[in-house]
Amino acid sequence: MKWRLVAAFTVLVTGVLLTQDIPLASYIRTIEEGRVFADLERDAFILAGGAVRTLEIDAGNSAAARQSRDGLATAFALYSKDNGAEVVLVNSTGRLVLSTDSTATLGSSYTNRPEIPRALSGTPASGQRYSHTAKLSPAYVAVPVISGGDTLGAVRITMPATTIHDRINQKLRGLIFVVIISLIGAVISALLLASWITRPVRRLQRSTEAFASGEPVGSAADDEGPPEVRALARSFNSMTTRITGLMQQQRSFTGDASHQLRTPLTALRLQLERAAAMVDDDPERARERKIGRAHV
Repeated sequence: MKWRLVAAFTVLVTGVLLTQDIPLASYIRTIEEGRVFADLERDAFILAGGAVRTLEIDAGNSAAARQSRDGLATAFALYSKDNGAEVVLVNSTGRLVLSTDSTATLGSSYTNRPEIPRALSGTPASGQRYSHTAKLSPAYVAVPVISGGDTLGAVRITMPATTIHDRINQKLRGLIFVVIISLIGAVISALLLASWITRPVRRLQRSTEAFASGEPVGSAADDEGPPEVRALARSFNSMTTRITGLMQQQRSFTGDASHQLRTPLTALRLQLERAAAMVDDDPERARERKIGRAHV
């Protein structure tokens, strides 16, 4: 009974937790995914702000242009190393100016990437798509590089979808930890509750078995457990009291009856023994005594 109660309580709590936490996990995943893309978009705008000067003075191999590109390349490389992302910078025509990918060809057109034309039109773009070049589905954020009212180019940050999923799952692991702690607490509470219910029931069972076998039984504890078990213990005590009283009355009656019958039976046994002796020693007298008693 104890373990059935524990199992039932645990199943109930598990059902409540799943009903509550599955939608919550979906909500957290959506919120965290939006937050990750918002962080990437913020970072892209920061990098785009640093790229304004590079695009404004982009004049081939001039010293100022090289110095500006080198400084921006260093910033891109540090960001890429810290976040595991790829950063590219294109000019207003969609031609590659800088990239953290060493295999990328400077000056190549990126206009075939849907997010680049959108960013060059002045609208940030974010999402996830399959890349035929990389043979995977990275997440991306592309933002325009704006100076005054002019769009000078665009900065795009791409990151493996697994990296974003890992960041989201890190948040979900906290929720899973809470669920596990809740289940452990539920099991402990169920054990305590089941023990509180079943302990007096087991004691009452032992008292019942002892009473049925004729052993002396004291009163069952009627001050512990749920109200129903207490009421059952009081009923058991009342029953044992009445049955014990009836058994004592029966034993008293049997003792009195045995005492009352013992005296006449003893006298009768003595007369029979005397009659048997007379029959053996003096048959005539025994016959006369029998006849005399018959006349009487």
